[in-house]
Amino acid sequence: MNIKNNNKYEGRVKHRRGTMMVEITISLAALAILTSGVYLSMRTFKGINYYHHAQQQCMAAGQAQLDSLLSYGEPLTDQQIKELWPKIKITIEKSPGTSQWQGLQHISVTAKCTTSMGKDVAVTQSRYYPKTTNQAQTPEQDVSPPQINTTDNTL
Repeated sequence: MNIKNNNKYEGRVKHRRGTMMVEITISLAALAILTSGVYLSMRTFKGINYYHHAQQQCMAAGQAQLDSLLSYGEPLTDQQIKELWPKIKITIEKSPGTSQWQGLQHISVTAKCTTSMGKDVAVTQSRYYPKTTNQAQTPEQDVSPPQINTTDNTL
């Protein structure tokens, strides 16, 4: 029995020259596009993280200044601020309380800094405190601000 194959492409060899090079080029182009997208998103996240870190530092500095004013009746010194937060500038505004806050003192602390990415960060915190009196304190009541020792590097 003789079976004839009617496939007209039988015996022909397809030559696909250059297809391997085209496939590699397209793959490299797609990889380059994906890599640049990842780089740009990481750069954006880096900027966001720097901003949030600077914001947290400003909040900590402002809160420390308010706590010092409440606890000791005096703000942190410029030297203490410079040692703890070297890039942060702190301003304090005091005003008398109004309406229901009459008799109290309104203290507003603004901490400002600039991130390494060039964005400005400003955090303002405020509280109402009882007005301070200039009475002499007895030795039992004498509380001075803690001294910061920055030379001790032992853990």
